[in-house]
Order: sequence, then C-alpha cells, then structure tokens
Amino acid sequence: MLVPVSCQSLSDSETVASKGSAAPNPTYTPVSFAPVPINSADRELLMTVRGIGPRLADNILAYRNDKGPLSGSGQLPEIPGIGPVKAATLAPSFSFSPLP
Repeated sequence: MLVPVSCQSLSDSETVASKGSAAPNPTYTPVSFAPVPINSADRELLMTVRGIGPRLADNILAYRNDKGPLSGSGQLPEIPGIGPVKAATLAPSFSFSPLP
C-alpha cells in the first residue's frame, strides 16, 4: 500500500449517475501516492503498507537498527519474514533514500 498524498472529493452533482436519482453517493478519488521511506518510517507508517503487520514492521526496524539503512530492494529478503516473492511485491511501496 502506498501513502496517499492528496485526495479529491467529488461534488454531489458529479456523483449522481442520472437525473432523478434519490440520494447522491459521495466518492473519494486518490490523486497520487508516495512510496513509504523505509529508512525513516516508524512502525505505524510501515504498517500502512499492504502486507506489513506489527511483526514484520518490527523486523524491518530491528534490521535497520542492526545493519543500518537499506540501500535498495535487494536487501528486503534479508529481513526475517520477507522472502523473494514478498520482496518483489513490497519493493514498489518503498523508497530507499539514504538518511541525511
């Protein structure tokens, strides 16, 4: 899962499918998303990524504390609980920017 940067709310007139509809159905459309910065994200932010629960978030934090920042998605399988398939699924959800 990616972190929403902004959302746009449609007006009632935009959600009414046809003339004479009884009640409008407001919807929200994601406009853009930003990857989660894996090297600076806290536990709660890590858990916003689909497929990462509390245990895996803790494993990522422990890995960062022990080995330092991740330089790329190739290191994801080194984290306990992340194999090659899960790493390939999760990689697009993260940015691997170095810490300042």
